[in-house]
Formats: sequence, C-alpha cells, structure tokens
Amino acid sequence: MINLFIDTIFPTIVGRIQGPPVDKSLVNYCMAIYKKVPATDTGWLNNTVYTTAGAYNILEDKKFNDINKWIEEQVNTFAKELRYSDYYNLKCGNFILYTKGSSQEFHYHPGYTFSAVYYLTAPEGSSPLYLQAPSAPDMMNPNISEWTNINSMTWNYPALEGQLIMFRSCIEHYVPPHNSNKYRMALVYEL
Repeated sequence: MINLFIDTIFPTIVGRIQGPPVDKSLVNYCMAIYKKVPATDTGWLNNTVYTTAGAYNILEDKKFNDINKWIEEQVNTFAKELRYSDYYNLKCGNFILYTKGSSQEFHYHPGYTFSAVYYLTAPEGSSPLYLQAPSAPDMMNPNISEWTNINSMTWNYPALEGQLIMFRSCIEHYVPPHNSNKYRMALVYEL
C-alpha cells in the first residue's frame, strides 16, 4: 500500500481577531473627518473609495491612540506566532470609507511587512476583503469539485464590525463594490 502525504508548504497566513466592542465615539469622530478632510486622489483606476491616505495620518491623532496601540499589539502577537523575531511599529494609518458602489481594485503595500484592516462599521451588504494567493498564474486550470482554502487562488473574509484582519503586505487584495446604503468604515494600517 502506498501512503499519500500532502504537505501545505508556502502557505498564505492570515490573522483574524474579534476585538472589543467598537467605540461609537470613534465612529462619530471618523464621520467628522469624512465631512472635513477632502478625499485623497490615490491614483486608483476607479477612485471611488474615500481615504485619508497621504492627507490625514490617524497615527498623529490622539483620538486614535487606544485603537492604534491595540492594533500594534495584535499584529506583534501575530508576528510572534509566525516566529518573526522583530517588533513591528505602526508606520502608517488611514481611515477608509465605502459608500454604495465604491470598491478597490487589486493592490498590495510595498515597503511594509504587515497590513491590517480594522472594521469600525460593517453593515449588512458590506463587501468582503479578498486576498489573492501570492503565486504565479496557473496556466492549466484544473476542474475543481469543491473550492477550499487550499485550492483557491482567492479567498474572502467578510467585513465584521470590530474585527481585525492581518496579513503580509505583499499579498494582493481587493474589495468588490459595496452593496449597502450604509457606510462601511475601516482603519487600515501598515507596519
């Protein structure tokens, strides 16, 4: 009898944690930012998402100190589980808001080790976060009888209020069009 062994090498690791209840005063504060700070033109092809990238760094606003500290702690716990020996400091923090129909195409964050997304609001109909496998395109696509996390080239994580998603910054990701009339709000970090 021949024994078949299946090794999962070079995995794409994603960390998830449900945080404490979202501070509603922070949600209201972000709405004030949305009304006051003009959206940044980031050069996206569809440019439909409101972002403070390059215009308003939430790491420099003391109203975000508690959540920023918590995010940094969680990402470093994740890094330690991966047996990474460095400590990772928050280097960039942005507020992002999706209105109905807004989306982001595939992208990654060069120059960083980790990216993290924390959901402030995620109403029903919120778009998930899709991550793409960091591998070369498969030119001979096999027929798949059941899609799983080990045979898919993309995988999605639903947006859940208070959840933190952590992944390597080199992993391409995107958000399809938001399908709710209510705002999908997130804090996005680079470490």
